[in-house]
Amino acid sequence: MNRVSTALCRVTTVLVFLLAAVGLPAPLLGAPAPASPVASPTDLPPAVADAIVAAQAALPRKRDLNADQRKQAEDLLRDALSDDRLASEEVAKLQTFREAAEHMRDSELETPAAPKDTAQAFADWRAKLPQNASVDRLADLVEEQRNQLVAAQDALHATEDALEKATDRPDALREELTTARTQAG
Repeated sequence: MNRVSTALCRVTTVLVFLLAAVGLPAPLLGAPAPASPVASPTDLPPAVADAIVAAQAALPRKRDLNADQRKQAEDLLRDALSDDRLASEEVAKLQTFREAAEHMRDSELETPAAPKDTAQAFADWRAKLPQNASVDRLADLVEEQRNQLVAAQDALHATEDALEKATDRPDALREELTTARTQAG
């Protein structure tokens, strides 16, 4: 989240500077920067892609800029637009993760907690067994328990894989972005 806040603050600063340079008002930028480095999505300023595109469109009409200033402004606007899109994507991903966490928290509240004492859990399980059941019935119960265990383990592995992919991807994106900027520059 700190990356998102930093990117949004940087985009906002560059955009205010460039909008002032080309003589456009900055109506979308009235939101203050977050006071803390970790902010919730509702504390973040809105996306400013429309204002950046408007500044890019107004830049060629600006006559009091020399070629170097114009090139620098174009580069800054392009970087600001890229940062704004990246920040919007990160906010969307964060919101998705928060919704998933809230859903998991709600489902944990509905699911009874597992007994801490193994002996007590075994005694409870044994008490639930039918007293005069046939071997086939008991075999069916054991098979059902095994199937539930396998399903739970599969779900756990799938969740672990999803979390691993989600945490590895930002590093890969950062490396790809660095490589692309190095090649472009």
